[in-house]
Amino acid sequence: MAYERLEKSLTKSNIWLYVCKVLMEGPKYAYQIVKEIKIYYGVKASTVTIYVVLSKMEREGLIKTVEGNMGPYRYYELTEHGRKTFARGLKLIEEKLTLLRGTVNAEQTSQKC
Repeated sequence: MAYERLEKSLTKSNIWLYVCKVLMEGPKYAYQIVKEIKIYYGVKASTVTIYVVLSKMEREGLIKTVEGNMGPYRYYELTEHGRKTFARGLKLIEEKLTLLRGTVNAEQTSQKC
């Protein structure tokens, strides 16, 4: 159960990270985002879930709607604020992972002594 909670926290609870990552490649519409997150990262999210996340991200200034003749779909693109926030999020994850790895390595070393 603990592992499942961790998995959910790193995937569905923070799906905005995956949205940012796929939007770094360029503007996309919601269904494209859903498909790419599933294909590239193995995270299954419904289109409705993605629309909710996109709405929140747009309110926070992480993404914006692309203006222009893009067909019948509403396209989204990552803002500079979104890029910076994504980088901060990755940095936080990397820092915590480094700390956890350091703690595990220190414990393993002390157990060998």
